[in-house]
Amino acid sequence: MPRRAVVPLFGCPAADPNAFEVLRSCVFKLASLRRTPQLFKVRLDGLELQGLADGIARAFTQTGEVDLTHTNVHAVAGLLKLWLRKLPAPALTFELYGEWTSELNVPTLATSDDVLAQNLRKVASKLPSGHFEVCVLLFALLHAVDGSGGLAKAFTPLLLRPRGETVAGAAESAQRRLKVVTTLIRLAPKVFPAAPPLPEPQSHAALAAV
Repeated sequence: MPRRAVVPLFGCPAADPNAFEVLRSCVFKLASLRRTPQLFKVRLDGLELQGLADGIARAFTQTGEVDLTHTNVHAVAGLLKLWLRKLPAPALTFELYGEWTSELNVPTLATSDDVLAQNLRKVASKLPSGHFEVCVLLFALLHAVDGSGGLAKAFTPLLLRPRGETVAGAAESAQRRLKVVTTLIRLAPKVFPAAPPLPEPQSHAALAAV
């Protein structure tokens, strides 16, 4: 009997329902463990992480479930970033790059949070449905982990970049993009108000056993 082909979960379009289960499972596990010290800041071996991703895809092919029950929290954080990195187009899309980074969405001393949120919400409404659902969950998590937007530096390259970017262009626009993603994280409840409730964070005693 021929082997069943492994269901791809990484490198799929944002709208792929099977791949979305990886994102959802990672987000909900990380939300419950969001008080873990150094979350999203622990470096992981790339080959080990890819091996873990391959194992999850093989298990999903057999069971139809993404089971992260016994996966270390820092490995789950690495899987989430790997999933975002492998999307064919970044979560905030190539097409809307110019709108995300326009003057209207870059915070200044004269711009109120309400105005920024309104401007960003207008751009978010133009996202394709699959990308919108990714952003709703992801920014809810990032806001829950650090509402100041402190994780933006780690996530900006994964979420917001123009098509065919050059090294020189990347350096020139880096600060603008960082400000936009920082603001999206900070104002996530206003920009993506339809986010589902996340699990309550585990106590410090429970974290010690993770």
